[in-house]
Amino acid sequence: MNFNITSANITTTSPLTVDNATTVYTQPVVALIPNITLKSSPSGLLARTGGGTGILANIFSVKLIGTGGNLINVLGTAPSITLTSTAQSIYSTVLGALPGGALNFRYTLSGVNTNTWIAGSYTSELNFGITGISSGSVSPLQGSLNLNVAAFISAVPTPTSLAFTINSLDYYRASTISGTYSIATTTTVPYSIRLKNNAATFSYSNGYSGATDPATPTTLLTAQATAPATGTAITGGTSFTNLITGLAVPTANLQTNVITLSIKPTNLKTGFLQKGIYTTTVTFEIFDAQTTPTATTQTLTCPLTITVSDLSELKVNQADINLNYTGSADYTNGIYADASGHLTLSNTNPFDVYVKASSSTLSNGANTLPVSVITIAPMPAYPGSFTSVNLSATAQKILSGTVPAVDKILNVRYAIPAAKSPQLLGKPAGTYNTTVTYSFIAP
Repeated sequence: MNFNITSANITTTSPLTVDNATTVYTQPVVALIPNITLKSSPSGLLARTGGGTGILANIFSVKLIGTGGNLINVLGTAPSITLTSTAQSIYSTVLGALPGGALNFRYTLSGVNTNTWIAGSYTSELNFGITGISSGSVSPLQGSLNLNVAAFISAVPTPTSLAFTINSLDYYRASTISGTYSIATTTTVPYSIRLKNNAATFSYSNGYSGATDPATPTTLLTAQATAPATGTAITGGTSFTNLITGLAVPTANLQTNVITLSIKPTNLKTGFLQKGIYTTTVTFEIFDAQTTPTATTQTLTCPLTITVSDLSELKVNQADINLNYTGSADYTNGIYADASGHLTLSNTNPFDVYVKASSSTLSNGANTLPVSVITIAPMPAYPGSFTSVNLSATAQKILSGTVPAVDKILNVRYAIPAAKSPQLLGKPAGTYNTTVTYSFIAP
């Protein structure tokens, strides 16, 4: 008498039933009414072949459904018993005379989807008994109930692909971009999960005109199990790396493992500065963690797309720059004001940076000074970081063809050199103002 738990029926909510002519009743010469009993092995368990924890026999119920070689002639009248190690009446005198012949029993296994099944073969004795005066006999008196739990792993992913969109510069600064990949795993064996990237670098497309492939390493992608337990974060290469190991057979054989794929801000700056689309495929394997595996490994592939949007930001970090003449030495030596970290530049496209004044003069009421007396140059500690210019009302390029960058800093010195001092002589004392504007222009 055999039951089989497979990947196809382990989640069923309906009972599994097997009809089996397990024994044969022989009538006596004088037909009196017998009482037939049934019990399991003395342990009350289906023992696991090779050792290990057995299964309680009481998950099975048994009912006589056919007598005298008939299949179901007593289906509606015979009692149903829960199989235990105690003999129970499965056919009693209240049912009337029992014809000779095969006895057909219906064995029922309920709660298939609520039990936790461990792969293996399990068996229990079926011990029949008969009592009564001139009751006849049943043969054989002992049969076997066998339960075979297949070794298998099945896995269903949600979603089937992931897409990240880098649509804010905050992702490069503080906000880790991430997505979750859930694997609903049904298994009868202990298991582990590993992953790899299908290529060493992301494929790149849809960048700006003339963009070259940045050959972004796929190791910039981080993976971590985040539910039901949190695992260690790993960076996968092109060879499989274990993500979760030694997971026990879960309750009711089903567990959903949530895996978070993410890219840290530092890694975005390293490999994803260029506008465009970066793609790769992450392969997961859910495999039998036993020393001698018996279940087939399941393979899932998750296409991953990372879209870097057209982003730009130019920040002037000091709103006011003051150049002050406080004595005659300033006219002799010139004056300057350093603005450390003055400009913060971010752009996912190549860019030029221009500067101009709002007019050709600095104004103090009706009094003016030419803006060209002011030079804009890198601070001395950062020579060559951009081109020095004399301020003008016409936009002038100070950075040319700069590659995509996030939070690129320019340290700026505003100065009026001594050579320009004569242009200030004879001007009324006071504060002269202009507005300086910096801008991005595509190269």
